[in-house]
Amino acid sequence: MRLINSLLSFAQAPWTVLWKNRTLLFQLCQRDINARYKGASLGLAWSILLPLMMLAIYAFVFGEIFKSRWGNLPAPQTWSERLSFALILYAGLIVFNWFAECLSKSPTMILNNANFVKRVVFPLDILPVIPVVIGAFHFSMSFVVLMVFTVLSPMAFSFYWLMVPMLLIPFVLCLIGIAWFLASLGVYFRDMEQVMPVLTSALMFLSPVFYSIEVLPAFFRRWLMANPLTFIIEALRNLLFWQTLPNKIEIALLYLMAVIVFYLGFLSFKTLRKGFADVL
Repeated sequence: MRLINSLLSFAQAPWTVLWKNRTLLFQLCQRDINARYKGASLGLAWSILLPLMMLAIYAFVFGEIFKSRWGNLPAPQTWSERLSFALILYAGLIVFNWFAECLSKSPTMILNNANFVKRVVFPLDILPVIPVVIGAFHFSMSFVVLMVFTVLSPMAFSFYWLMVPMLLIPFVLCLIGIAWFLASLGVYFRDMEQVMPVLTSALMFLSPVFYSIEVLPAFFRRWLMANPLTFIIEALRNLLFWQTLPNKIEIALLYLMAVIVFYLGFLSFKTLRKGFADVL
């Protein structure tokens, strides 16, 4: 009975922390977002303008210069076909950017807020979640841009778009778990701040952001599927542009993996935080 109670307590702990401190979490996220755009004449408008600029750049580079094509589709010839191609790239890119935001910021979240560590009443657990929420904000702005230009393109806009949260919920759980793990590890290994940009760049090209997984040989495709970003990016594109849902087994495995990563990340943070004050 004691073991069951301990397991139930552990299962509830991360949700309790996040829910209890949700107001403080969003205030900290709002502070960071305002600080990022502080002094800019256009302010928060940059959260819309930057995705628009990225979309235009990728449409020009890959459509005009590289004359790229997507998978087995013919190379785009007209403006509308190039826009469709750019949107396919863009859908993968905004998912990766969310992941990259967490990967780059999480290792230093505790280090950059060391003054909170010795405050007994401050919930340190929410600090690593800040990059996840800020990444969600930027993803939302970029997704609005994606929706608008999809309507203007030949790509079909359907009710399948309403099922996007089905894929994003496990993705968010994975990001929070990864953020907890990296934030706790970053306190002890300061070199992670230098390693993360290299790892992020490598993952960009090891994820199907700028290419379709279908063009890869079967041998490399199996290895690429070991990257959790691969499934999310491919499933999102299939859902948005080709109205294809993942099968039930794939969804079940995705949610199972997300829950495991979420709780392992929380466990690592709870275990390692005991030495934060000594190290800092």
